[in-house]
Amino acid sequence: MLNPAPNLTKLANHFGSDKGDVVHHAHNYAPLYSFLFGGFREQPFYMLEIGLQIGPQNQQLAANRVSASAPSVEMWLNFFPNAYVYGIDISDFSSLNGRERFTFFHCDAGSRESLMAVKRNTPPLKIIVDDGSHCPYHQQVAFSELFEKLQPGGFYVIEDLHWHNQEVDDVLPPTPRTEEIFQKYLLTGLLDSPHINEFRRELIQSQIANVFVHWDERGGTDHWRVKMIAIQKK
Repeated sequence: MLNPAPNLTKLANHFGSDKGDVVHHAHNYAPLYSFLFGGFREQPFYMLEIGLQIGPQNQQLAANRVSASAPSVEMWLNFFPNAYVYGIDISDFSSLNGRERFTFFHCDAGSRESLMAVKRNTPPLKIIVDDGSHCPYHQQVAFSELFEKLQPGGFYVIEDLHWHNQEVDDVLPPTPRTEEIFQKYLLTGLLDSPHINEFRRELIQSQIANVFVHWDERGGTDHWRVKMIAIQKK
């Protein structure tokens, strides 16, 4: 019998994660995560989060940052008592590698070589959460490389689709918005990203079981936005 689940929103708020309903932009993703992940909360599994701390938005400053705090990692470790969490970031969080049930990889989500190194050094994953730069190029390259690491029934989540850093986007290869890629997929069944090659595209399309969409109505119901998607693997 499962023990009573801790309230994920309260955990997010307590550890300072914006996945709750108080901190920073207060995205309030925690209730959907509780719904999607609650059934296997006490199981042993592995998960990966891309992006471990808020800001800075300047890519060079982010690459030079050294941090000793990863709020959402603490949230996950407390919500999933038997899970092992991997974290990747362009900033240096290596000081956290002594944390029980956690390993950090220094990784650029726009570098396929860097992502492939992560794949080689991680087991099959139950959950992948992309809370990185929010740039469509980084999101789609990471999804292309990492979706294959998901176990059957696992979830690949891409957060904060409503916002992206134009300053960083301007120096990256031209890329359609990630929410537009998946809106088209839901209508046509085609995953049409310039950063997913034909072989990989067909394989991923054949492995998608469900796509859950988190909408946001801030600014009025005439301004609904797709904020987050969760892709479940068959």
